[in-house]
Amino acid sequence: ILSSVFIRYTDKEGQLFSQFLDLISIPDGKANTVVAAIRDVLRKKDIPHQNSIGLGTDGAAVMTGMHIELIH
Repeated sequence: ILSSVFIRYTDKEGQLFSQFLDLISIPDGKANTVVAAIRDVLRKKDIPHQNSIGLGTDGAAVMTGMHIELIH
């Protein structure tokens, strides 16, 4: 599974930016695999995931499900 990772952020003046971070290969669609892949991209780009305040997805249950999801 190929997936693109984008980030949206604001600078200190509040200007909004959208940036492509990476195109990643995910071996399966399990939530833990997706989480690990995204965290790996953020770590490689030196972006603390603790600074994240939102997430945009395609609506797949694995991303926003009730019990096992990307959002913790």
